Amino acid sequence: MKQTLKTTVAALGLGLASVLLAGASHAEPAATRADAQMAKVAPAETKDIRHNVSATDRAAIADTVESHVWALSNKRSALLPDQVSQRFQRRFRDPKALMAYLVKTHAPVAQASEYRLGELKFVGKTPVQTGFLTDRKNQMWKVAYVMMRDGKGKWRISSGFIAQVPGFLT
Repeated sequence: MKQTLKTTVAALGLGLASVLLAGASHAEPAATRADAQMAKVAPAETKDIRHNVSATDRAAIADTVESHVWALSNKRSALLPDQVSQRFQRRFRDPKALMAYLVKTHAPVAQASEYRLGELKFVGKTPVQTGFLTDRKNQMWKVAYVMMRDGKGKWRISSGFIAQVPGFLT
């Protein structure tokens, strides 16, 4: 059961990433390869429904993501637990361990020199905040953060996806 759940979540993650990152024309080849997997595990109902989300929630989601990018790129490990899901907090009880994990798995975010907030999208009922960043090597990346509310109603990051795209932020 646990392995099946991991496989389903991994495939869903790949599908979310492919659907969200397909918005940039340069990301289409990677998205096309993953479309078949996405169709197996989740409906393709990604759409922008900002009009159904309160301004307060949009601002809170944006603030959480921007704070996360800033904390990670400025090596402020003490701030990270407040931005991630409780699952990540339990897995990485020490903020420095969480920082080490994120630096390894999301190196471009850890090396971000500039970040721009993108669109708030939904996959089913799950909010996903997109954005673009430039790393210290001047390479551009598109990021997508899957958001969730914790037990206290605070928006937190439950997972993130990143893909390199050609170009520069202007």
